[in-house]
Amino acid sequence: RMFHWPEIAAAMAQAPKGQSLLNPFDTAKAADFNIWFVLIGLFGIVYGQLAFQGGHAFRSSAASAHEAKMGAILGNWRVISFNVMIALLAICAFTYLHSPDFAAGAARVQQQIKMIPGAQMQEQMTVPVALAFLLPPGIKGVFAAIIFFAAVSCDTSYMHSWGSIFIQDVILPFRKTKAFTPEQHIRLLRWSIVGVAVFAFSFSLLFQETEYILMYLNLVGAVFVAGAGCAIIGGLYWKKGTAPAAWAGMITGSSLALGGFAIQQAWKDTLAPALLHALARWQEHGGHLAVLQHYLMRHTAQFPMNGMVINFWAMFLAASTYAVVSLLTCKENFNMDRMLHRGPYAIEGASPPSAQRRLNWRGILGFDREFTRGDKFISGGLFAYSMFWFVVFVVMSLWYLIHPWPLGVWGTYWNIRNILLPVLIGIITTVWLTWGGTRDLIRFFRVLPQMKRNALDDGSVVNHHNVGEPPPPGPEAH
Repeated sequence: RMFHWPEIAAAMAQAPKGQSLLNPFDTAKAADFNIWFVLIGLFGIVYGQLAFQGGHAFRSSAASAHEAKMGAILGNWRVISFNVMIALLAICAFTYLHSPDFAAGAARVQQQIKMIPGAQMQEQMTVPVALAFLLPPGIKGVFAAIIFFAAVSCDTSYMHSWGSIFIQDVILPFRKTKAFTPEQHIRLLRWSIVGVAVFAFSFSLLFQETEYILMYLNLVGAVFVAGAGCAIIGGLYWKKGTAPAAWAGMITGSSLALGGFAIQQAWKDTLAPALLHALARWQEHGGHLAVLQHYLMRHTAQFPMNGMVINFWAMFLAASTYAVVSLLTCKENFNMDRMLHRGPYAIEGASPPSAQRRLNWRGILGFDREFTRGDKFISGGLFAYSMFWFVVFVVMSLWYLIHPWPLGVWGTYWNIRNILLPVLIGIITTVWLTWGGTRDLIRFFRVLPQMKRNALDDGSVVNHHNVGEPPPPGPEAH
């Protein structure tokens, strides 16, 4: 009701040449959110699939493996409507600041922003401050409540995830055969979760904003994902992968990500001045590093590599380390059939392993005998939706390269693709997921008292099988 698409498109069209906010073929001069950001992001989606464990409880708490798979698929429909909210907030705030129709309000926003210390923090707070001025009373309060509860939900999920990861993946492996009692295990998990909360609070007091928050999120995510990605891919799909390689990959990825983060934090006030001073002393003694000196002088305010680029190198070098160490330490090919319950190790009643499926549409879409008609419709619909926009991407890219069209066409395209259609999908999925989520929550509380718990199943793996499960059938069992 406050903004119309023509004035939004007109405001975004004011971006300088080479930094277009509408034409993706005119972004060569974009400093951070450019083609490399997109390509690294695509690589990270594949490399880090299910590796980021901030939401691991959502993935591991389903009633079955099939329900976990369907939950992930439904989550993709949810993301479509989630992204349109973020996009609308950003482009409306941008329009408020750059359209002549809102000049008076934009002046008040700029005055408020100037009171914030630090150039990077000022830029980071531009949209929040603009929203504080443009949203009417009531709506502003509802929005603040949504953000507050979203933050609480995110923080509790992360505390639970990383607290339990520390106990399960760091403490338990060192215990080997000496297991905790259930009471000891729960107590350790609780203290670990409290420890994560204390660490996050302390870290927030010391952290300095040096770049866009999305860059920061990709960098800190790489602390775990850069090494976990190669361990997951290598462990599940390569028979020569070894445990030493997984450790080497994790250490490499984490060290590079943490090192990059530390350099960013200390660059402006400590590292850049120290390097410039050292180069000046070197030149006094006849050294010739003027090119490097000029390069550093252009980047004294910020480290030359942003969080996304450091993230890529952490992933690439972690994967390379994993491959090299695996080849050096693999003395015998790992029994993948035993780990994945295939062939003679198959569990009675389980779905056929994916490796034994035929190459057809059912196999490509991942359909097995557990998929109901509704599951197939939901999963197939998402696949068709994604493939449709992939075809549109290819056709429009080729068309534009042959015959470029004016900026207004791009504005219309993004309005349909990123605003109108996602809003329509959001209306449908909001009703759909609210009804389905309420129904499943009722089912959950009905089933919970009847659950049979196995005290031995603490997540430990001994001799290549879960402690809480009987040894799988197969040659070794006899």
